[in-house]
Amino acid sequence: MDSVSFDEFWALQKALKAAEGKVQHLAVERDGLLQVVADYEAQREAALDALHEYYARSEATANAHSDEVSCLRARITDLETRADSAERCECDLQRATQELTALQSELARMRGELKSQQELQQQRVTTRRQQEQMAVSHLIFPCSSARELELQDTQAKLAAKEAELTIKQDELDTAQKEVHRLQAELEQEEERLAQKEAELRKSERDLKAEQTRLVRRQSDVDTSAASQRGELERKQGELERERIRLEAQHAELEQDRGSLKRDTARVESRERAAADAETRLKQRHEELEVLESQLGAREATIAEKERAVEDSKREADARQECLAAESRQLTSQRNTLAEECEGLAKERAALQEARSTLEEERRQLEQGLCMLGTDRDEVEHQRLVVERDTAAVVERVTQLDAREAKLVEEQRAVRAHDVEVKRAEGSNARHERALEVRPALVSAGAWLAEAYL
Repeated sequence: MDSVSFDEFWALQKALKAAEGKVQHLAVERDGLLQVVADYEAQREAALDALHEYYARSEATANAHSDEVSCLRARITDLETRADSAERCECDLQRATQELTALQSELARMRGELKSQQELQQQRVTTRRQQEQMAVSHLIFPCSSARELELQDTQAKLAAKEAELTIKQDELDTAQKEVHRLQAELEQEEERLAQKEAELRKSERDLKAEQTRLVRRQSDVDTSAASQRGELERKQGELERERIRLEAQHAELEQDRGSLKRDTARVESRERAAADAETRLKQRHEELEVLESQLGAREATIAEKERAVEDSKREADARQECLAAESRQLTSQRNTLAEECEGLAKERAALQEARSTLEEERRQLEQGLCMLGTDRDEVEHQRLVVERDTAAVVERVTQLDAREAKLVEEQRAVRAHDVEVKRAEGSNARHERALEVRPALVSAGAWLAEAYL
């Protein structure tokens, strides 16, 4: 009986420790759920900031579109200016080509002259060598004074020829330098012309691309104008049919007036012919007054309709002018709206995705809050159970204290045996605690997984 009481005490103590561990675990889970709530609030604030940023970006995009339209207009003006400059460059290129052809012909002519001068110089050098050989032979074999005079004359001529040859050589060097300079200038001019041709081709490509865009825009404008023109013609047809209908009504009223006049003449003849029909004549007069009032009302209605027709005509003219102005405005706005619609469609898709993500997170948070409420109720229930178990344990401990007071003498007698028993029970208790804690941990893990799910 005493051993059973001791087992119950250990079981209650284990249950108390398990309950305390579960309470701590639930407190940790509560803190985790509070952290989840705080994270949700932070995400909501971030989403609101992203939404404000989206609106600001949309306004910036609209401003950028307007700036882009102005830039495109400026670019069109620039391309037109560049087209004019390209035409001027073409004229300059043609003139430069003509100048290049003239320079090439001049260079060929100068090369021919240089070649002829070189040949002439070679002939002169050969002649001079022959004359020097002859002079040397005369010096070796002296002749008469006439030969000496001729030799001196020849030497003077040779000196003059040498001076002339030196001058020609200087002129030849100068001409060669001029040829080299002209060749360098020609190469630079060719490079500059190549750069101008590349720039001209690039300008032509840009101009063609811009012309293509302008053609597409013009086609869009023509299509819109055609649709607006068709609508205007349809409205003009409706106005024409309304005018024809009003003219038919006016003709009917004229016929009614003619019939009324005939009825009046017939009544007057009856008054002159039959004096005994005064009563019927008065009734007829009353009927005629009613008809006249109706006729006046119909005439007023006709006048109002005529004024309405005039107003409709004026409104139609004003509408034609407004439609022409609106067609021009719509043409300019359609391209801008198309680009803005594409950007807004992309941003709307991103916003829809963000909204779906926030909605999913909100549903998850609501589920977490519901689970948190359930967990709170369960924690409260567990706390009450623990308090009840604690009271039972306290009462049981009191009873055990009383029993221990009675069993003091018996414990003294069997102390050695109790020591061994306690050692054995301690080892068994640790083993049983380990075995009991494992299913509790498993159940706590399963409960935590269910709580998170």
